[in-house]
Amino acid sequence: MYGSLRATETSEIHFLKRALEIDRASTESVFDEYATDIGIALKNLVNIFAPDYVLIGGEALEFSALFLEKSINYAKKNAFSSLADAVKFDIDIIGEKAWTLGCIYRVIESELFTVGR
Repeated sequence: MYGSLRATETSEIHFLKRALEIDRASTESVFDEYATDIGIALKNLVNIFAPDYVLIGGEALEFSALFLEKSINYAKKNAFSSLADAVKFDIDIIGEKAWTLGCIYRVIESELFTVGR
């Protein structure tokens, strides 16, 4: 099924939506594995950098109900000592507009706030 999709920026999203329609149990099982992988990544981030705040974003958040809470719980449970207890995990609500806003910010920063040209 995946091979039949046109390779576009959102083809994976469409594939996952279709997979959920066809076989929800198997797709949720894959998301359980994904939740662990993301949890490991978050745990490593916490263990290495000990941040106070982690902003989570990306296209996969469209399926956040299937993995995000599990991922954050995994990170909190498996981080060194109590490092993750103080971390605020937050979700990016800007979504697709983030790319455009980032470009605008970059132009403003480079054109208005660069000294000594």
